[in-house]
Parts: sequence; structure tokens; C-alpha cells
Amino acid sequence: MAQRTFLALDLNDAVRAALANAWAEVESALAEEGVTFANTKFSIVPPENLHVTLQFLGDVEDDLLPDVLDTVRAVAAGFPPMYLGVTGLACQPARGPLRMVWATVAEKTGRLAELHAALQGALAEMGFRKDFRAYQPHITMVRVKFAREPRAIRREVAPMERRSFGTVHCPHVTIYTSDLTPGGSVYAVVGRACLHA
Repeated sequence: MAQRTFLALDLNDAVRAALANAWAEVESALAEEGVTFANTKFSIVPPENLHVTLQFLGDVEDDLLPDVLDTVRAVAAGFPPMYLGVTGLACQPARGPLRMVWATVAEKTGRLAELHAALQGALAEMGFRKDFRAYQPHITMVRVKFAREPRAIRREVAPMERRSFGTVHCPHVTIYTSDLTPGGSVYAVVGRACLHA
């Protein structure tokens, strides 16, 4: 059986809570303006599911998952643990129809981008598709299918563009499978690959 699979860096509880509180502030401010979410279709990522995606692998057969884990562990062993700053909220795209609200992520040493590139290279050798777009680390908080009041949402998110939500220590890469259910995505951990160079 094939399962939707992705690689991620996990967040700590404090950052997850700070991000959830920030979105609650946005919703509260919108309610005070009289903006409702009637005729608006969006999904809020539960705090426990918030993460930084390193690579989405798509559907992976169960018998291939151990090889994926071995490959990720081999790559991760060449990188030290890293610290990520969660540095603000942003609406995406910046103009046009609103599709997402995410938290921006900063990593000062450049190792996060190097880790992403190394993982993509190693997994491409296994047949996984390589993404040639520039890697932009982020934490997806809200996915928007249709927004009746996109300008109001952008207006309330804008003051949080420079708010700091804390720092995350990342000692490992986590390999997840994702099961899409009517109640939202359910994640399961396949394994973890330690960063310890």
C-alpha cells in the first residue's frame, strides 16, 4: 500500500502554542470588525501538526519506507543539530487570491538549505522527484480554498509579520506518513534521523 509521505523538522510545544494563539488573535480581531467566515473555505492546521516541511515525497509504497529512512539517516548524519527562528506570519501569495497563511522560518547558518538540498539529491537517486524551486522554509498554519474577505485577513495578519514566536532546537529529521480523513490529516511517524555531525 502507498502512503503520502513527507520529511519534516518538528516544533516544540511553546512555539506551537504561540502560533495557535496568534491565529486566534487574528480571528478575534476579524470578529470585532464584524467579519465572519461565512462562504469562506479554509482549514486550520491543528497545533500538534505544525512542522517545517523539508520534502514532500508523495505516495510511497510501504516496502520502500525502510529504504527512505536509511537514506535520510545517512544524509542527516552529516549535519549538526540546528536552531530555527520562527519570525512572523505572512499571507501567501503576497498578492492575488489568498491561498495560505504561514509562519516564516529563519536559520542563520545556511545549514537548513544545505540539508534540504542534500536530502533532495539523495532521494532523487531513489527516483523521487526533485523540486527545482528555491527552498523557502515555513510553517503552514491555514490553507485557504476561498476567502470572502481576503483583504481583511491580510490586514489583520500584517501586524504579525515581524513578531517572534520563539526558537526551535532541531536534533533530528522526522519521516511522516499522512492519512487524509474527513476530520483532517492524521500523521504517523515512520522514524527519525538524528542530526549529529
